[in-house]
Amino acid sequence: MERIKNYIIRRISLHNFCLSLLMAKRHFMFKHFFIHTTKQDFRKNLAYNLNLANPQTFNEKIQWLKVHYRNPIMSKCADKVAVRDIVAEKIGKEYLTPIYGVWDSVDDININGLPNEFVLKPNHSSGRVIICKDKEVFNWNVEFAKLRKWMKENYYYQNGEWVYKNIKPKIICEKLLSGSMIDYKFMCFHGEPRLLFTCSDRETDLKVTFFDLEFIKLPFIRKYKSSNIVKKPQKFEKMIELSKVLASDFAFVRVDFYENQGNIYFGELTFFPGNGMECFEPIEWDKKIGDMLDLSRIEKEHCI
Repeated sequence: MERIKNYIIRRISLHNFCLSLLMAKRHFMFKHFFIHTTKQDFRKNLAYNLNLANPQTFNEKIQWLKVHYRNPIMSKCADKVAVRDIVAEKIGKEYLTPIYGVWDSVDDININGLPNEFVLKPNHSSGRVIICKDKEVFNWNVEFAKLRKWMKENYYYQNGEWVYKNIKPKIICEKLLSGSMIDYKFMCFHGEPRLLFTCSDRETDLKVTFFDLEFIKLPFIRKYKSSNIVKKPQKFEKMIELSKVLASDFAFVRVDFYENQGNIYFGELTFFPGNGMECFEPIEWDKKIGDMLDLSRIEKEHCI
């Protein structure tokens, strides 16, 4: 039994070492060969070459924005703590999920001061979420170790999304909204929402379904299977109105909301969805969606 235990420990250590090497390589490549690395990743994920000189598809134009556009407000919007002030100012604090605390370190978290249910996440990355549904059985050691690891990361060096590069790491604790929720993600071009997609069945088999602004299902998918049972939210028109306000300063942004017990809650602002490297099926929708983004309209003062 002891031999098996030691073997497992060695395998885990080797796995973690390999991950560290991989991240070190990504760090080096994005620091010294940013465009080359981006083009390599693009070809690997989408099976066509990235044309930065004359981008046509949605994915190509998102890459162009990553490489050439540096509006500083975007970094503040990517910060899960700082963006709350922007949202409160633009549409009102009533659309923000209540929070229990913001900390600079895992060691600053007062466990006794937290409710039985909550959500923990770092402010400087994407997709990093810890959900506690019962404080009494929550594995604090495991989850805090995960948080400590995340706090040391610079998410920029994973995907080249510059908005995360200079965000000071913090931990934010939010209220866990009850029930099974659906994300409503509005894709906004030049300040106007043009289409949206929903994320449903997150805990079982994630479904991603695209709709137009009449909430009519669109005939394409992107990475995940779609659902045939997503209902139009009660406050759909209000979501459209709010997304327009939050998108007003940007050539492209995805504005996310939840609807919970009749209330709308802000999710996040995303500038490079799927890192601009998710396939459209059928592929012609990559170009159709790309046509909604006119790069010639972008203000030159923030371009490099």
